Amino acid sequence: EERNVAFTIEIGNINICHLGDISVPLTTRIVDELKPVDVVLVPTGGNCTLDMDQVYQTLQDLDAKIVIPMHYKTPSVNVEVDPIDNFIRRMGLDEVQPQPRLVVTNSNLGTDMRVVVMTSQGRPR
Repeated sequence: EERNVAFTIEIGNINICHLGDISVPLTTRIVDELKPVDVVLVPTGGNCTLDMDQVYQTLQDLDAKIVIPMHYKTPSVNVEVDPIDNFIRRMGLDEVQPQPRLVVTNSNLGTDMRVVVMTSQGRPR
């Protein structure tokens, strides 16, 4: 049986969910336990985590307003994972400019899902 640890954090009525190294789709029961989700951090590089279609379905199920991709190929990553471009295309977007910082408030959550790519701060190992 595949196991994973996911974290949910509530700060000022904003619910953040970090899905960890999720490698199997969420069950309906788990989705219900995690919701509501305003911001979700989800691995998008594949390989040992969800594939792109599973990531997409997970995001639809959780219905978060802000999606922050993680665990994808960057210059400082020496693991065989996909680049962020694959995820951006699967989400139906042309391009997303990386942001060095994200401030989330109830007033700027919006109603539609949006993808926020954070600027990579890692250093090559």
